[in-house]
Amino acid sequence: MQCTAAVRYSPHFLHIASFINSQLLDRFLPRSQAQAAPCRYPLAHTAKLSTDIFQTVHNPQHLRTGHRILRERLAGPRLTSYYPAAPPSVKKINQVLEPLTGIKLMDYAEANRLEKIRQLKARGKGAPQKGQGKQAALKKKKK
Repeated sequence: MQCTAAVRYSPHFLHIASFINSQLLDRFLPRSQAQAAPCRYPLAHTAKLSTDIFQTVHNPQHLRTGHRILRERLAGPRLTSYYPAAPPSVKKINQVLEPLTGIKLMDYAEANRLEKIRQLKARGKGAPQKGQGKQAALKKKKK
């Protein structure tokens, strides 16, 4: 009489499981002990042993564990290698070149930004000093 677990296994798995079970019993237990103490659910026990041997996840209830997602490779390295590296900025080039050669490159984008800020301040439209803006005025009224 064969004792089966509540889970249905394929015939191929049953053949492999019975082979592994017999090999393990022969190797680790003397014949007298192996015959004296039969396992209540040999297929479930063999499935557990096979997960230990092949380093897989033991999930006898077939619950959703998310292990398939965790087994996949991480996407981070793929995403970072998709885009080429950004070219060095003028600021970084100046940090390297200026101490060595004394030459400083002109950063036209930064120069345009500073010129625009200067023009706005000349018209009175620039950003207020820290502590002089609208939020600071509201906080002063509350106190």
